[in-house]
Amino acid sequence: MQVSRTRNLWRCGVATSIALSTGFSLAVGSPLVARSEDLPPAQSSAISPPIHHIVLIDLHDETTDEEVRALIDDGEATIAAIPGVEVVDMGLQALGDRAVHINDYDLAVYIQFASLDALAAYGPHPDHQAFLARHRHLWSGIRVIDFFGSIDAIEPAPSPDEAQ
Repeated sequence: MQVSRTRNLWRCGVATSIALSTGFSLAVGSPLVARSEDLPPAQSSAISPPIHHIVLIDLHDETTDEEVRALIDDGEATIAAIPGVEVVDMGLQALGDRAVHINDYDLAVYIQFASLDALAAYGPHPDHQAFLARHRHLWSGIRVIDFFGSIDAIEPAPSPDEAQ
């Protein structure tokens, strides 16, 4: 069964895939990491676990509090309306008091997508592109982390043959 085979790929060792930017993946743990290209094209969205998307934004020093508030309000409303987006949250850095904290960002964006297909459709989506056009002037740089959520979150219903 394809789902079991794919689930085992995700569970091999501590297999976690973090996409640091488009076209580049860093594998942590086991060398066997399930990537979108490992999945058969016809089944990739049917069995894809949720995708977690984190954007770390470096704001220009002159960005005002009002501009940040407008960016967050617009981002949460605009991004949440894009098909395939399940969760959106944006906010300023909360803590940076420990050595393990990532301290070199000002604003973080968290988005949970229903699937890899939803993430792929998000980038070029007209509403996302319009959001970027409205606010891109506020930041000097961004970094992106994309990672698979738990495959257990989407347990398919057994087929009639398996149910017996």
